[in-house]
Amino acid sequence: ELRQVLIEAEAETEGGASPRIAPFADVRDYGALLHRAGFAL
Repeated sequence: ELRQVLIEAEAETEGGASPRIAPFADVRDYGALLHRAGFAL
């Protein structure tokens, strides 16, 4: 309920709501993802 109210308030004041995610990953995670995608490091 609180989440919905905050999303609505942000949409009203900012013209939209932004997704709330944790964009930060560890350097090892990036390396592992690149390796799995086929890139050679």
